[in-house]
Amino acid sequence: MNPEAAVSELFAAFAARDPERAARVLHPDCTFWAEGTSTAAGRIEPYHGPEGVQDYFADAARLWEHLEVHPQDVRTAGAGVICFGV
Repeated sequence: MNPEAAVSELFAAFAARDPERAARVLHPDCTFWAEGTSTAAGRIEPYHGPEGVQDYFADAARLWEHLEVHPQDVRTAGAGVICFGV
């Protein structure tokens, strides 16, 4: 899957609140920071790996009745992908 397709699928998983779908797209050693959710949850470390995906979705479900996320800038960096969004 190319980086743009992976990001689209990941954001669709976020919109559907489907952690299993998100985990299928993310590398097992992924690290991500979701500013709004992370800050509201009191996190000081990024979400990391499959457990981090589960933690993110648990935090989002607890904190937000409605949550939309939209990718705005997708960049490849070596074998990785960096995505900025709102």
